[in-house]
Amino acid sequence: PVRVARQGEVLVPGQVLVAPGDRHLLLVGSGPPNGEWRVQLSTAPPLGGHRPSADPLFASLADVCGPYGIGVVLTGMGSDGTKGLLALRQAGGLTLGESSVTCSVFGMPRSAWEGGALERLLPLWDLPMALSTAVAATFQ
Repeated sequence: PVRVARQGEVLVPGQVLVAPGDRHLLLVGSGPPNGEWRVQLSTAPPLGGHRPSADPLFASLADVCGPYGIGVVLTGMGSDGTKGLLALRQAGGLTLGESSVTCSVFGMPRSAWEGGALERLLPLWDLPMALSTAVAATFQ
């Protein structure tokens, strides 16, 4: 299921949450083996003209998930996500981006790649298997 995130809810496997309009989506808490990650919604000022922005989400992943975090940037204009993905990569998380082969607009993935924030660029059709493999390897 895919739905809009709610303040304070616990992340559970098999569910996709998206940020509500006009709120940054962050994660708080601690993860495996005994913790849980929760949603925190923020009305902090827009970043680069965006709220929600990908940078605070990815930065919070770096802070609370570290090597368990996975960040992916897909097609889009600008550089949103680059700083947060770099923090996540430096914290040991996996960072992937959509390659120019399948991007409509290669702006955001290009910025993240050129900024050293991405481990790999993959065409859209290869991203699901890369994510599945990473999750399986991390949580065996």
